[in-house]
Amino acid sequence: MNFAPNTIKEYLLQNEKAHAALVLDALAASGAREWQICTISDTLKWFILQGIDMSASLLRKGIKQLIELGILGTQTVLSKRRGRPFLAYVLPSFEAIASALGLKLHRDEHCHAVELKSFVSVRAYRAGLHRSYIMVNQKKQISRAFLGHRLGVGKRSTYNYEQETDILAIEQLEMRELDSLDILKLPRHKTSSKFFLIVEYQREMTLEEKDSAFSWVSPEARKSLHPMKTVTMRMPLIRFLAQKHANLGHRVYRAWQSTNQYEIAVI
Repeated sequence: MNFAPNTIKEYLLQNEKAHAALVLDALAASGAREWQICTISDTLKWFILQGIDMSASLLRKGIKQLIELGILGTQTVLSKRRGRPFLAYVLPSFEAIASALGLKLHRDEHCHAVELKSFVSVRAYRAGLHRSYIMVNQKKQISRAFLGHRLGVGKRSTYNYEQETDILAIEQLEMRELDSLDILKLPRHKTSSKFFLIVEYQREMTLEEKDSAFSWVSPEARKSLHPMKTVTMRMPLIRFLAQKHANLGHRVYRAWQSTNQYEIAVI
């Protein structure tokens, strides 16, 4: 199954032509041939046969945008039966489309796939492209600003696309351990700073934790074990809290959130 090149799709999405991107990708996924003459009615029937559920309204909006951009050629087709002639469009090659938009396709152009159910709406399409990008860039740190920009939306939208899906956004932290002089420079009260405290210390495992972690060891042998557990706490960047934990011998860090790492959950 083929899909439209990312360079073309992202350009359309970033320039408020999301319907054009959706329809162009659906045509590619359905197997429509280059320079094939199509009508709205024929395209809808073809989509159904290929498992693509798209409304006539959505298709017409996309076709209209593609014609306005000078991507699709049109011609009048005479009806075999009595009635008014109707308009058909011609789907050019992706090279011709890129040229019409002033774009250059790369030699190893990526064409991220989406599930066919993503063509039901513009939102579902953007969400599908978001997931497909993460699928091929797993365990990489990617900023939400970048993820939103490529789809022509804000950062918040990418977060919404991930809700109740198998996409995992794994928080990544940067930390710097504080010494006594650093702690004295911390603010006395909570501020709106992006920084916060991370406190780490070790304690002996409880009986329940030991039973869970060493279930493969016999109960008698388990009694002689005294394993330690590292405890991590997050709290506001306040001098009093940092001093309190430093005096207890805990390690105190100033921390801030870096760009997330993304993965697709394995079920």
